[in-house]
Amino acid sequence: MHASVKNLVLGASGLALGAGFLWLALRHVDRQQFQHALATFDRRLVGAACVLYWAGLALRISRWQYLLRQLQPVGRWPVAEALIVGYAVNNLLPARLGEIFRADYTKRRLALSRSTLLGSIVIERLLDLAALLGCLGVGLALAAPKIAGAHSIFQLIAVNGVALTALAVGAVWWLRAGRWAPRWGKFARVFSDLTRGFAALNRRSATTALMLSAAIWACELGALWLVFAALKLALTPAQVMLLLGAASLSTLVPTAPGYLGTYQLVFTLGMQAFGEVATVGLAASVLVQIYLFGSVTLVGLAIYLIRVVQVARVGARRSQSAHAQETVNG
Repeated sequence: MHASVKNLVLGASGLALGAGFLWLALRHVDRQQFQHALATFDRRLVGAACVLYWAGLALRISRWQYLLRQLQPVGRWPVAEALIVGYAVNNLLPARLGEIFRADYTKRRLALSRSTLLGSIVIERLLDLAALLGCLGVGLALAAPKIAGAHSIFQLIAVNGVALTALAVGAVWWLRAGRWAPRWGKFARVFSDLTRGFAALNRRSATTALMLSAAIWACELGALWLVFAALKLALTPAQVMLLLGAASLSTLVPTAPGYLGTYQLVFTLGMQAFGEVATVGLAASVLVQIYLFGSVTLVGLAIYLIRVVQVARVGARRSQSAHAQETVNG
C-alpha cells in the first residue's frame, strides 16, 4: 500500500474511532454539570499543572537528546525545537502521524536520516510504554478493592499493553540482532538506518534513559492530579496512576487529533469505576486537552511558523544574490 494511502486510512480510522469513543463518553454525562465544572475550576491549579507538564516536556527533550547523542553529537535547541513542533503536529493529526513529521522535521535540522530518527523515536515510545505499564500495574494493585466492578476493563487494557510492548521489544531485539535484513538497495539502506536508531538504547544509556522516563511520568502524574484537584476532586495516587496508565495506553490504537474521544471515554469510565460522577472525568479530559496539549500545540506551531519564515527569507536572499551575480556576469 502506498504511504499516502496508508496514512489516509490510518487517519480516517483514528477519526472514526474518536467519534465513536466520544459518543460513548457523552451518553451518561449531565450537560449542566459539565458546563458548571468548566466554569468554576481553579485556574491556579490548572496553571500549576501546565508548569509540571512542561517540566515533563523539558525532561523529554533531555531524554531524546541523550539518546541521539549515542549516535552523534547533537545540540539541545535543535532537539527541543523538533520535539515540540513534532508534539504540536501530533496533537493536530490523527493516528500519531505527527511522529513521522517529527522525524522529517528533525532530519532537516540534524545530520541524521529519517529512518535513524524513527528508530530513536521507537525507543522513546518503548520507554514510555514501560513506565505506563508500571503505573497501570501499581494502580491496579493498590486500587483493586475499590474498583471491583470495572477491574476487568483495566486488566484488559494492561494485558493488551503488555502484549504490544512484548511484541515491540521482541521486534526491536530481532532486528538489532540481524535476524533478518533486506538485501535490495534502498530497503537495505533504510533498514540499516532504522537499526542504527535502535542503538540509541544500549547498556551505557539504559539506566539514564529509564531514570529520565520515570521523572517524565512523575511530572505527568502530578499534572493530572492537579487537574482533578482544580475540579475539586482529590484522587489518590493509585487512582491517578490507574487513570493515566489506562488513558495513555488507550492511545496506542489510531486516535483522533488531540486524543479526542479516547481521553473522554477513559476518564468517564475511570470516574464511574471510582464511584465518582462521570461528568468530572469529562471535564478533566477537556482541561487536559485544552491547557496541557493545547499549550504545546500553540508553542509548537509558533516555532514552526517562525522557522518557515526564516527559511523563506534565506531562500529569497539567495535568489537575489544569484540574480545579482547573473547580472554582473551578463
